[in-house]
Amino acid sequence: MRSFAFQIITPEAVVFEADCKEINLPGIDGRFGVLAGHMNFVSLLIPGTVVAEVAESGKFIKFEITDGFADVTSERCVILVESAKVQD
Repeated sequence: MRSFAFQIITPEAVVFEADCKEINLPGIDGRFGVLAGHMNFVSLLIPGTVVAEVAESGKFIKFEITDGFADVTSERCVILVESAKVQD
């Protein structure tokens, strides 16, 4: 499976940055997944959990986010949120 660049950005810092195989996000119209080669779009995000499968390790990392935006292209996904914290 191909990977793509993923970033979580808050006003203070880049919280996370890695190549990922898959991402699952809490969109305003429901949860949605992103894979490499995805169609370009922008979506509002609601507070919830982001799940990212890191390409290098194959591990899943979860983040608790506030509301924000996701900007998706075929090569990358960037989410802009007020805050994001890694879940245990």
